[in-house]
Amino acid sequence: MSVNLHKVFVGSVDKAAYVVGWSTEQSVTYGARSARVEFTPEVSVDIPNTVEIQGYHEGSWYTVFKGIVVRKALTLAENRLAVDCLDYTYYLFHRQVYGKSYQDKTTKEMIQDLISTYYTDITTTNVYAYTTRRDKIFDKLSVFEALRQLGTLENEADFWVNASKDLYFKPQSEEAAASVTLTEGMNVLEASKRVEDSKLANYVKVVGNIAKMPQNGDRWTEGVASEWGGSPAPTDETNRVKVGSYSLLINPQIGSDGVWYPSGKNWARDLQGFNKIHLWVWRLSPSFSEYLRIRFYTSAGNYHTYTSPALPDNAWTELDVPFSSFSAVGSPSWSNINWLEFQDGSATMHFYGPIDELYLYGPQIVKEASDATSQSTYRRRDITITDNTIYDPQFAQNYATAYKDAYKNPYTLLGLRCIFLPGQVEAGQKATVNIPTLGINSQTYRVLSCCHTVPSLETELELCTVTPLSLEEALARSRREIEDLLRRTV
Repeated sequence: MSVNLHKVFVGSVDKAAYVVGWSTEQSVTYGARSARVEFTPEVSVDIPNTVEIQGYHEGSWYTVFKGIVVRKALTLAENRLAVDCLDYTYYLFHRQVYGKSYQDKTTKEMIQDLISTYYTDITTTNVYAYTTRRDKIFDKLSVFEALRQLGTLENEADFWVNASKDLYFKPQSEEAAASVTLTEGMNVLEASKRVEDSKLANYVKVVGNIAKMPQNGDRWTEGVASEWGGSPAPTDETNRVKVGSYSLLINPQIGSDGVWYPSGKNWARDLQGFNKIHLWVWRLSPSFSEYLRIRFYTSAGNYHTYTSPALPDNAWTELDVPFSSFSAVGSPSWSNINWLEFQDGSATMHFYGPIDELYLYGPQIVKEASDATSQSTYRRRDITITDNTIYDPQFAQNYATAYKDAYKNPYTLLGLRCIFLPGQVEAGQKATVNIPTLGINSQTYRVLSCCHTVPSLETELELCTVTPLSLEEALARSRREIEDLLRRTV
């Protein structure tokens, strides 16, 4: 295979004739790509010039790297100008987020708003269509750090800004397969294999914040009447408001189903991590029922029910009700609640009035996950993850389980030295590997890092058998060098 051409553009001018050598490093998450180009000293390259490197492979030119100059150094002894570059992900460090609050938004919606607010020249066509809705607050941190936090919430999604200034943000499971198979004696020149257990964990504890849903305690009554159901349907109220700009005016009728959240009665929430419900209630006049009934439904005929004490009229009353005060009817389960409902608590009068600041809360979140088979084989290996941004017990449990599943067994790392493969294999992709000498036959590995080098015309890869939640823990020296460069330049 003949590979003998490359182009290096500074701005829009090809300076390949003045290039002594170059290398690019690409790894999943946290920086994506970096490059170093060594020029002869007569070339003028300044910060923040744009640098684009193209490689030629089997009749086609591929953009191997495009980004901006962040550091340069002239060495007289070697008579070279060394230029360090980072891709456009570097821009994400330049803007700070202050007091950004999101309510009931998907990760995609939050990302699109952050990017459109702070970076009008970056697009978001490669952001995965996440559907889980969350409350999230970002304050006094960079856009990069905000995206990193969202990536953690989505079980370590990969993100970077590509050469077209388009943000890539997708779960690792969505990574495409590499366009080549890596085979000993064909495109693999040298291979090494090691089995790693330094990060093995088979007992995982996740410690979060105080359990609270929604995280913004006013979310369910703050101008969101359309998300509720009922006959008559509740309305947004602005005349009598306890917290925020709106309350929710409810008018459950005698003997009716009342009003409920969510409107589709399809919540499917595990509420075992909560133990109280909080709300403010205003009874409009003595003409209406002085009692309000609250129910948590698993399904029709299976619910937990509570009726308030007599409520005064024309005044706010705070209710803080332990789940232990609810009575079970049928066979409800706190682990599977599909809707919350408010009904009148009287057989002769219906209730009429606003409610506000409705939320559920409970003790500090502590969730655990363990694997007995791994413990019997490798002994018990503990890890505790503390994250004060976690307010949802269900998410904490999912996080603990996912971390345990990723790290309960040792994983295999491969280091490959290959022929020059620009455009054929990218970090994050899944690759089929055939190295019979190492006992690897058509096995799937995930590319953790990818380094293309000129003038050696080689590609160095690091691959892993699993997809750990914290990939930086599994990466070799090349990855750490990128993170060091990021730390030195931001």
